[in-house]
Amino acid sequence: MMMLNRSQHMGGRSQEKNALEELERIRLQLIDRCEYQNEKNWVASVSCLNRISLSKVLFYDEIVRRITNIPGVVMELGVQWGALTSLLYNLTSVREPYNFRRQIVGFDTFSGFPERSLSQAELDQGWKAHDLAGAADAKQLAERCLEAHQVFSGMSHMSRHEFVEGDVMETLPVWFDANPSATVALCVFDMDLGIPTREALKHVLARSQKGTVLVFDEYAHPRFPEEGMMVRQVIDTMKLQPMKSELLPYTSYIVL
Repeated sequence: MMMLNRSQHMGGRSQEKNALEELERIRLQLIDRCEYQNEKNWVASVSCLNRISLSKVLFYDEIVRRITNIPGVVMELGVQWGALTSLLYNLTSVREPYNFRRQIVGFDTFSGFPERSLSQAELDQGWKAHDLAGAADAKQLAERCLEAHQVFSGMSHMSRHEFVEGDVMETLPVWFDANPSATVALCVFDMDLGIPTREALKHVLARSQKGTVLVFDEYAHPRFPEEGMMVRQVIDTMKLQPMKSELLPYTSYIVL
């Protein structure tokens, strides 16, 4: 049975796909033709960063600036390739370069959706176990990327990242038990599905504090309606207002 990725299941205009392919060709050419390593990183990355990707960078910079005076870890539930993990690591390195306690912890199965995480409604939508899986070496690539970014941090001798592999409904409570002093400053929920969002949110709230920021990547996404539905089951959104991002159409956040 073929597993689906985001492109196959969610589509996109042919003009957008063609433009993305062209940007990728240009990016590889720039890497090849720029002379200096730092020039390769800057020119190839920024020249080919499209509006959608840049919007994510700007949004998460706004979010990270909200937590610089809040103690605790930064969690990402649903890592896939680790792009946002790297972004959060670098933004915290820029905004608070000497806060060696600002751990970035990413949770993912690294094998797509767990079967038990899918509701009947999500199955009826066409989602299956292991959909949206990355490559077999996705975790290793994400690890290598974070290790390279660590070299440029203000305290490069201090490791500030961790990846936890497995079903978050099992691994998150285990992680909290193993880290009794940990509180949550920021948690990004990007698991797409309702059941793991609901269960993880309960554990995260138990370690949150006033000022903790919760980001829900698919809070209002028509292909993933149960994420927002489960959030509204757990959190009284008449008392805590979900704030819609000005930059991203489906993403909302709540400040506790």
